[in-house]
Amino acid sequence: MNCLCPLPRPAVEDHNRRLRMLKYTPEHLHCIATVFGPLAPPNSGVAAVQRLDGQAARWRIAGTGVVTELDADVRVVKKLKLVGTPFKIHRHTAFVGGMFNSSLEVAKFEGAAVRTVSGIRGTIKKALRPVRRGGRR
Repeated sequence: MNCLCPLPRPAVEDHNRRLRMLKYTPEHLHCIATVFGPLAPPNSGVAAVQRLDGQAARWRIAGTGVVTELDADVRVVKKLKLVGTPFKIHRHTAFVGGMFNSSLEVAKFEGAAVRTVSGIRGTIKKALRPVRRGGRR
């Protein structure tokens, strides 16, 4: 018997219909598990078992669910933690270096929300003109 054993990626859907990856499955919440496996029609039941081989005398059901949709192009995004050091602070603007490697990377993250460990929030505006390696405003 040939068994396809895909690993599920647990995710939660945001208010803007984006799938955000979870490290662990929540205990008392519903979540979405994206699985690459054989096709099944929507609204059909799914049961997940931890181990299903010939030597296992005991097995148990690890999870149950329902197929909600079939989609070959599912994008699950992950939270990104970047580290940088401020090299100039002017009123409400901080110039941070060492966070990115090129101005192209900074352009990719323009408009993204940033939050420091101490709770200060802001957004990435643009790359610095004389491109200091990894610098951003």
